[in-house]
Amino acid sequence: MKIGIWLLAALTVFSCQKERGAGAVGERDLFVSLDTRAADENVAQNDNLFRSLVFYFFTDDGTNSKTVFRSFTPGRDTYEEVFRLPVEATRAVVIANYEDSDLERTLSLTMNYDELTSLVATKLLDFQPDQLLMLGEAAVPQSGAMSIELVRLVARVDVHVFGTPELVTGRSVKVRSVQLAGQVLNTTMRPGDAGMPAAPVTRTRTKDELDYTVGVRPSEVTAATAPAARFYSFQYVPGTTAADDVPELTVVLDVDGMEMTRTCRIADAAHPDCKLLRNTIYRVLAEVKSSGISVSVDVLDWQTEESDIEWGDVSTATFECGPMTPPSTADGELTVVYDQIPGDARMQSFEFYITAPVGALWNASLTNSTDFAFSDINGGVQNGVVVAGGQPAYIRVMATSPYHQVQGADGSMTDPSTRLVISLQKAGSSDFEALLINPDLLYGSTDAHVYQIVQKEQ
Repeated sequence: MKIGIWLLAALTVFSCQKERGAGAVGERDLFVSLDTRAADENVAQNDNLFRSLVFYFFTDDGTNSKTVFRSFTPGRDTYEEVFRLPVEATRAVVIANYEDSDLERTLSLTMNYDELTSLVATKLLDFQPDQLLMLGEAAVPQSGAMSIELVRLVARVDVHVFGTPELVTGRSVKVRSVQLAGQVLNTTMRPGDAGMPAAPVTRTRTKDELDYTVGVRPSEVTAATAPAARFYSFQYVPGTTAADDVPELTVVLDVDGMEMTRTCRIADAAHPDCKLLRNTIYRVLAEVKSSGISVSVDVLDWQTEESDIEWGDVSTATFECGPMTPPSTADGELTVVYDQIPGDARMQSFEFYITAPVGALWNASLTNSTDFAFSDINGGVQNGVVVAGGQPAYIRVMATSPYHQVQGADGSMTDPSTRLVISLQKAGSSDFEALLINPDLLYGSTDAHVYQIVQKEQ
């Protein structure tokens, strides 16, 4: 499974559950979008979900520059957030589902790169499909976009059991239990093909009380074909452990009320070494005979295509925008009044809410920046980044100087006025496009892309 994380220059900072970072000097804001959705045919029992995340950001020499922990209930397969990072941060390590191992007790806010990658994670209980440990690493650019591949640190073993026509014809054949010996319970936290810990921990796991009817092997076995049993294991690499610890399957069958036991390794001519590698599915096709068992193994990539954020079209962006303060003239104009100490009553305030396309940057602008400006009073902002499920932004417009009439295009004297425009920039584009924020042409506007604001005398 590949997980795409995109970091884009942004202008918003979100609150954190637990984090450590540097001060405000020498920082930049980066937008992170994480997508873990794997291809449907490779997902079983929600094993593409995560319930916890930890982001580590390091400098070139491995010093910790920022750490952020996150947790979720229920599990999810997407996540977006804006991070404020020190400019010295050049490397990111992301761990998902750390709470489902003893890492919850060993991870700290301050550990450096060498300390983190020297850890060994150990499963305390059984593997839960929707809480599989995942790990990824990538360089962090100073600007632009990046992706990071986050992989499951486990292998998945799907055991399919069939019988020869000689065995199953005219008989009731069922699987009573399937056992995996040599299931690996600990793993290194080094990215890539990192082998196994120096002291591997293994056990025997049994799935029993199964009600699986054995039939003749079909011409094609696909992801839609239900296995008799499914196991997860951390990585096994031959030569690391004793020969007795090589993963091995034992199938116990009921043939017309009589017990039959068959044992095999997860190996065939194309897969002779019994490896169980990270982020890989092993589809074991076991065919039971009257006098033995034959095995073939399909080794499948447990991943989807490179995850792409569906940015969508600007025209389909979801937004709500309207003045929070009512018009104050009989003509229904939006007005402001100059005040040396401006307050809400003297400004024109707008609530702006947008949910798509996620990751896009939005920017509010005024056509007359001489007589008008944006105010940051009471949380007023003029730009930000689109985040799924984000909170509304408040845009507040004020007059910058005492009232004075200005000369219009026809030579007549009129009240100072400006137009509010909100534009959107999709990821990967250098262009901003104006949004249709006033489709009903309210408050005297003749353009659906703007709100007209007029300054009046005090």
